[in-house]
Amino acid sequence: MKKYLPLFLILIAGCAAPPIIETCKIDLKYRKDKEAIRDCSEAVRQYPDNPEAHFLLGKAYAYTSKYEEAVISVEKAIELDSTWVNALKKEENKRVFYPCYFNAGVKSMEKKEYEDAIRRLHRATEIDPTRPGAYVNLGFIYAELKKEEEMVNYLTKAIEVDPKNSRAYHSLGSYYYRKGEHEKATEYIDSAINYGKENVATFQEQFSSMSPTVNEDNTKKALSMLEDTTVVDKFLTEGLGIKNASQARFVLNKLMQNMNELVDGYVLKSLIFLNTDKEKEAEEILQEALKVDENDLNVLFYFGLSLLRQKRYEESVSPFKKMTEVDSLDERGWFQLGAAYFRTKDYDGGISCFTKVIEINPQSVDGYTNRGHAYAGKADLAKKKGRKKEERELRNKAYADFKKAGEIK
Repeated sequence: MKKYLPLFLILIAGCAAPPIIETCKIDLKYRKDKEAIRDCSEAVRQYPDNPEAHFLLGKAYAYTSKYEEAVISVEKAIELDSTWVNALKKEENKRVFYPCYFNAGVKSMEKKEYEDAIRRLHRATEIDPTRPGAYVNLGFIYAELKKEEEMVNYLTKAIEVDPKNSRAYHSLGSYYYRKGEHEKATEYIDSAINYGKENVATFQEQFSSMSPTVNEDNTKKALSMLEDTTVVDKFLTEGLGIKNASQARFVLNKLMQNMNELVDGYVLKSLIFLNTDKEKEAEEILQEALKVDENDLNVLFYFGLSLLRQKRYEESVSPFKKMTEVDSLDERGWFQLGAAYFRTKDYDGGISCFTKVIEINPQSVDGYTNRGHAYAGKADLAKKKGRKKEERELRNKAYADFKKAGEIK
């Protein structure tokens, strides 16, 4: 019996994982992230054909939010041994690797590397088929690729796994709106708005629960600071007394995202109303949108347009003027403000606005044409008052603008 013992021990040792891989597992278990990346990288160097080494390195990258590197390492493991794809679907790995594939897919999507994006997002749906984000983004990609059937299928799947996913409803509403199927579009848009309002209320409540000092005004202030992490964190901790600034920022980002989606839903529904000659209904839905975001340029634009179409020219001045205050380089705002002034026979206001349009876009045919009309309108007033010299100068300016517009065409 004794003479076989050494052979038995040798066989057992031969089945054991290399020590460096065992070290990697310990690093990962106790979340020694830097050590895990170092040791797993060494394991890959020593054993480049060992799929477990690549998988563990992928997990080490995942723990440090290096999504791209994590995906590359895990895919190498699967390339070496396809059965490793099953490890991704284990419950303890889902929450680790779904964000990796999702975020890496979105990054590829943003770079317009659609094949990589589709492959990564598909893998995300395999890892966790109950999460809607990957389905929604696959829908966006197929929309970009003009593959409508696939787009509809993935957006519909997103709604199946998350019946309150306002983004998916909005995207389908946009699709049917573009097809001219207004009734079907309205069904999806109404769902997007209803669930959007629920989602906004949920995240508002979550943020409010973080401190008794939170109110509507300082929530708006915090939202306006989101682009600067240092500034918003200081406001959250020192100004509002919130202990976990990063969690508060997460909630605020979710709130902002859902507010934007809700506003987009209102705007889309207003377009349906405007395209079906229901200007009053468009005005009312846009008033709801302004309660969510009073500075949204699209909301202000279509709100002003709804008033213009109702021939409420003086009232339309306010939203268009607000557009120019929010973004002084928004050509649409200046043009429509000029149109509103022209309609109220404020020709000087119109001339000033159309001049701004031309400054922003020197090739604006409409800018020159409409400034020419404003000069002509002012010339008519001068004629009525017997100011012949002023009338002649204004007619010359009008002629010059009409001529310029013709040259640009």
